[in-house]
Amino acid sequence: MPRYLIPVAKPFAPVLNLGEDLLFGSYYYSPITRKSKLELIKRSGSNTGNFAFIESVIKQLGADSVAHQADVESMDPGFIREHFDRVVVPSSNFIASKSSGFLEGALVSKLKEWGLPFVIVGLGTQLNADQHISKELLKGLRFISENSASIGVRGNFTAEFLHGHGIDNVDVIGCPSAFWRLNEEFEIDVDRKSLEKPALVNSEINLNSVVCMIDRLREGDMAVLQNEPLFFNNRNSGLLDFEVMNKHIGVTRQQFTRYNRAYYRQSKIFFNLKDWMEFAKDFAFCCGPRFHGNMVALQAGVPAMWLVHDERTSELVEYLGLPSIDSKAAEKMSLADLYARVSLDKFKSGFGEKYRSYKAFLEKNGVEHRL
Repeated sequence: MPRYLIPVAKPFAPVLNLGEDLLFGSYYYSPITRKSKLELIKRSGSNTGNFAFIESVIKQLGADSVAHQADVESMDPGFIREHFDRVVVPSSNFIASKSSGFLEGALVSKLKEWGLPFVIVGLGTQLNADQHISKELLKGLRFISENSASIGVRGNFTAEFLHGHGIDNVDVIGCPSAFWRLNEEFEIDVDRKSLEKPALVNSEINLNSVVCMIDRLREGDMAVLQNEPLFFNNRNSGLLDFEVMNKHIGVTRQQFTRYNRAYYRQSKIFFNLKDWMEFAKDFAFCCGPRFHGNMVALQAGVPAMWLVHDERTSELVEYLGLPSIDSKAAEKMSLADLYARVSLDKFKSGFGEKYRSYKAFLEKNGVEHRL
């Protein structure tokens, strides 16, 4: 049985309610306070949505074949080579600026030290193909290219970026989280009458998204947060803070009061997919600009609508054929209006081909899987 090392954040357990202090669970046993929740979000890679693609890759490889870097007793290259056959890197938009410290520094240096075969799964960029990047980042990307059968990228936007920098061994695969079910067929129905049940929303760190999504919440509706506490909480108290929130997105006192109420009464944050999916499946519909927030709901059998606001999300929804609408156009629309526009026909009709392409990518890179 092959042994794979995962050098990214490790999922935690259990679900954490924002207004409560809970004991942590199976991975760590220290009490959780409001302040330490901020540290846990940082450990997730500063976005708990990262666990969607990390846990999906683990499931696809088989949990008994995988170990996280956090669990390995030694990072000595000899120890790593003795205990592992390959490094698998579940990825997201690692190229978010002209210089990416994690990719060009920590990741590439470790890959060089370990000297094992590796594969990058789901790499994304937020830069246009004609934007210059640092020499160090380009050197890191070329190292990855030269030592991979191919690089798995999120969509055509990232593929064009890499092509523009002379890197051509690229496969567009979407996001591993789309293939969580390990099934070539994706069955899901859209019940147009189901908005009588509560809805689920998510938001990005910008004024329009945050305020509009919270304003839409009805009685029983809920919001799932991913990294908002890092930006909106006072680090000393772990509580929402008007001055901190105003600095980031310019809220008024009235908006802050409304958000504050919803944050503690109608919001949750999750650190593993099992709890997140179990929670999501009881809702009628999910919407918002968070790709993984919507994808977790979709995998749980809940129809979703993606509010697109940048190329990170755009390239994924375009490749996978997911229902989407421009976030600006959605600002004045009700949840019912958004739900009425959901169609999963394109996603379902093209899913089998995308699934097979993902399998072929893993096999090209020498990765055994359970797809």
